[in-house]
Amino acid sequence: MNIKVKNKVLFLLLAVLFLLIILSKNSYAETCNVSVTGTYDYSKAQEVLNLVNEKRKANGKSILTMDATLVNVAMQRAAENTVYWDHTRPNGSKYNTINGIVHGENIAVGQTSVSSVMNDWMNSSGHRRNILLDGFKSIGIACLYYNGAYYWVQQFSYNSASSVWNNSGKVTVTKTVNATRRDIATNNTITVGKINDSYEYTGSAITPSIRIVCEPDEWNYEVLKKDKDYVVSFENNTNYGIATMKITGIGLYTGTITKQFKITDENGVMLGYVENKQAEVESLQSTVTQSQTVAQETNAASKTSEQVVKESQSENSNNNQKSNQNTNNNSKKIEKIEVKNEEKTAETAKDVQEKNESENVESVENANSNELTENNESEENGNIEEQANKQEIIENEKKENTEKNNEENSSKNIIKIVIEKINNSVGETITKISEKAENIDIIAFEIVSLIVLSMILAIIAARLNRKNNK
Repeated sequence: MNIKVKNKVLFLLLAVLFLLIILSKNSYAETCNVSVTGTYDYSKAQEVLNLVNEKRKANGKSILTMDATLVNVAMQRAAENTVYWDHTRPNGSKYNTINGIVHGENIAVGQTSVSSVMNDWMNSSGHRRNILLDGFKSIGIACLYYNGAYYWVQQFSYNSASSVWNNSGKVTVTKTVNATRRDIATNNTITVGKINDSYEYTGSAITPSIRIVCEPDEWNYEVLKKDKDYVVSFENNTNYGIATMKITGIGLYTGTITKQFKITDENGVMLGYVENKQAEVESLQSTVTQSQTVAQETNAASKTSEQVVKESQSENSNNNQKSNQNTNNNSKKIEKIEVKNEEKTAETAKDVQEKNESENVESVENANSNELTENNESEENGNIEEQANKQEIIENEKKENTEKNNEENSSKNIIKIVIEKINNSVGETITKISEKAENIDIIAFEIVSLIVLSMILAIIAARLNRKNNK
């Protein structure tokens, strides 16, 4: 594979990865349904159609027909623009995903008359292009009055109108809009107003008001409504001290913002609050001192356990030295026995030779008989001595095994004593902690520390046990 092909493959992989990241963000975006109730003015929509066709005739274009399907689409998009004014829909998708027959869109907000909105559109190159485009054959128009403002929408299509719309008058309609929720704590289009640093105590709960504004662009400006877009809760706001105010988004909004403020007297003093905090600090210092004392006692107990382990290691070392010494002694004894056997065998062979030379053999049979008899006697003597030597070696091995078993039992007893002392130390320390410490968090921390210490000492004891078994 050459370099160009590798680069193309790498580029495709990066493109796919980027696409997956974008899709995953859209897939996991939190959405909700928002109800929008407003008044649709069909008569104003018809007036807009008349002006559009006048502009098209003046520019030599064919007129557009008001299509019923496109009118319903325009009404839905007008409702969506009250939530998020943009060609991108409130749920993050493009405007033309609302219906496959939509091929162009004009939107506006704030103009109070048909002539003013048409004038603004015709003075904008992109909007003017949609109004005068040759290929468009049908149109849908909506004029929605909502929350004190008019929202205007035009939907264009290359398709011919399937059914003509010619309604007039006004009608109040509720539309459901699917929208991505906005976090009041992190969304940079949302501004949360400030509250005072302190408020004077009045004898009742202090509940400052807050102003939250959503302004996604220069055309949209909405003040969020309490109990519709957010709720407020308070803590410690009924007496002198530091109070907490929590603002939590609901409906279209999510997230939580926390603010704090002081409650003081007319001189700015939080009566009783400072004294209470001082008492809390002193109590905390006392608890810390008690914890330090308990920790020192725990360390002392730990050192005692470590001393026992060291003594056990020292005794095991001495026992190992004795065992090695006994093994060396037995080896030396066996070597001496082997040397003696060799010497005796040599002496016996020499005696036989001398005896054979000194004797006057009268016949071959008698000589052979005598020689055979002497050899048998020599072999019997050697066998007796060899059995005696083997018996001595067996007794030494038994003695050595007995000593080794005694050493192992001694080591196990020492390990058992270490573990018992560890458990007793841990139990006594936990009892002292429970008696002295008032803060349950400190008790839990000290107990966990002691458990970890006991586990470490138990591991040391287990390793000593394995060494002894070896």
